[in-house]
Amino acid sequence: MNFPMCHFVQGGADEGEDLRNAARRELREETDVTSTEFLAETPYWLTYDFPLKVKVRLNRHWGTNYKGQAQKW
Repeated sequence: MNFPMCHFVQGGADEGEDLRNAARRELREETDVTSTEFLAETPYWLTYDFPLKVKVRLNRHWGTNYKGQAQKW
């Protein structure tokens, strides 16, 4: 069975930008969707880090100290 590829809107908030406004802006920039309705928000930031072996490979490949991300949904 073939499933279509899914891709979430990516991007971030500019410094000082309201998170809901940033989410709407990113959605509009990447999908042209302009009509939105706020439903819910996670009460805290979701974070992750890569396992050490993966982090070493990523840092070597990207030449940086990549640590993971913090996201709000």
